[in-house]
Amino acid sequence: MSLNMLGEIFSTGGLGQYQYLATIVKFLNQAIIPFTITLTVAAAVFAIVLAFMIMKAESAEKATEMKKRLWGLIITVVIVIVAVWLLGWLLSNFNTIMTAIRSMGSGL
Repeated sequence: MSLNMLGEIFSTGGLGQYQYLATIVKFLNQAIIPFTITLTVAAAVFAIVLAFMIMKAESAEKATEMKKRLWGLIITVVIVIVAVWLLGWLLSNFNTIMTAIRSMGSGL
């Protein structure tokens, strides 16, 4: 059963000798959209909680601390989502990347 309604995001066709990565790429194809949505929704709920904590802060110091937490949350969520998508892209294009690296080394 595929959890991803968009079909195949990362191709496994061009893996060549790195066909053993196909299992990981197929898993990422199925899990990337639910993972992204779940993480985004969880971060949004937590951001709302932090926003209320900022509004209810007893002092400016506490409000500043909560703002730092909110920025930390936003930065962390963006980095994690980008890292997972980048991992899927890198693994699906691993054969092409390794071929390019090898050709650079042989051209010296």
